Amino acid sequence: MRGFNTRAVHIGEETKIFDAVSTPIFQTSNFVVDDEKYASENSETFYTRVGNPSIGVVERKLSNLFGGTGGIFFSSGMGAITTVFLSFLRSGMNLVISRNIYGGTQSLLADLSDMGVEIRRFDQSRLEALES
Repeated sequence: MRGFNTRAVHIGEETKIFDAVSTPIFQTSNFVVDDEKYASENSETFYTRVGNPSIGVVERKLSNLFGGTGGIFFSSGMGAITTVFLSFLRSGMNLVISRNIYGGTQSLLADLSDMGVEIRRFDQSRLEALES
């Protein structure tokens, strides 16, 4: 599939779910599974917080459309921000971040500071402040 619009329609929907023409929206928290082995091999249809067929299609579509190799959707912005910070930051590292950020992120920064991450803030209206 070549064009952006064609890929937007078809990518990620290689497996038709319940013979639906388009991917159904699964509004459920969990799914019936045959056994533990099935659940461990099919996380997309086990528990929605871990994966969901609807979300899986969107992750694959956006990843493909924007040249990625994979993607993860989160139920909240704080979930995404926390995952990024905890994936990359370790004790002794520095985080340079603008002063004007979401309140929930402010609380997370306090926790990161307690973990030994140095938080350095700058005024984003004065980019020259980044040079110092």
